[in-house]
Amino acid sequence: MARSKLSMIVSVLSLLVAVGSIVALFSVRKAASTGNSSLSATSYLEGDLSTSQTPQSIDPEMVSYRQTAQIAVDFKKVSALAVDADDRIYVAGDKSFCRFSPQGKLELRMVLSYEPTCLTVANRQHLAPGRIYVGFVDHVEVYEADGAALAIWQGLGEKARFTSISTSEHYIFIADAGQSVVQRFDLAGKLLESFGESSPGHFTSTFNGANAPFDLAVGLDDLVYVVNRRDHRLEGYSFQGKMEHHWGQGSPAVEDFAGPSNPAQLAIAADGRFVTAEEGPLRVKVYSRSGEFESVVCGSEGTGSVVDLAADHHKRILVLDGQACCVRVFEAKKPAVLDK
Repeated sequence: MARSKLSMIVSVLSLLVAVGSIVALFSVRKAASTGNSSLSATSYLEGDLSTSQTPQSIDPEMVSYRQTAQIAVDFKKVSALAVDADDRIYVAGDKSFCRFSPQGKLELRMVLSYEPTCLTVANRQHLAPGRIYVGFVDHVEVYEADGAALAIWQGLGEKARFTSISTSEHYIFIADAGQSVVQRFDLAGKLLESFGESSPGHFTSTFNGANAPFDLAVGLDDLVYVVNRRDHRLEGYSFQGKMEHHWGQGSPAVEDFAGPSNPAQLAIAADGRFVTAEEGPLRVKVYSRSGEFESVVCGSEGTGSVVDLAADHHKRILVLDGQACCVRVFEAKKPAVLDK
């Protein structure tokens, strides 16, 4: 009798489980058909990296560079990287900046009054080739090529936060993350104008906040290229601030810009190609002058971080690694890769 009751209980429980499974399956199908599922995915471009949107792994065949040198920098914290027309390497950090030979030998060290945030060295098209422009939070200091102090420009006040600097023949362009605009100065340090599509605030990252750093560089086509981390692209502006074109898109694909706020860093090579860096996932890549993906320089296995980028006239790509406090030098595995 007890065994009969037990069998009956087991049968009833089995029936209830089966009915429950059918009901659950029907509910899921109904939710999917009506679009009311509580598991609906958030858009990738809104910053949610769901399983289906995880950035793609890097195929080794896409990596066309290898590290060939490493330059140690005696700083506790590095902040900026640049090269001059003779491929000498400049690194800013702590309260100073250093200059190294192309082979990594220390040639010059200048002590500064404040911690620098960005740095550039004028090229041969500039009216003063070799002049060194060091950016701080709210102002710029200018040095001759031999390190002699030349000028201190008037600051822009407490709202400013300079994160990148680049030169053309007659102008200096600064990424001001504090106000999310590009500032254009003349060579005497006079502020001429601020720009950014629908400025102010165009270069604000919706994920990193209004003061998120952004990068810029003057191209060979006399356009100022700015990373727009909000819209996952590079934008080219005339010197007067008119957007001429843009390229790039956000997606998990290696050739695109993954993560919620990329690209983060930009450098322009001597042949006009673009070198970009992303953070989260960490990827350094090369694009053609028209914005077409060409190859990967390295991923997270190649560097601990990317504080800044540079490219010299020997087609080397330089990565400033903030974790190791060093400059990593990458060269093409096959020289023909950069000669397409």
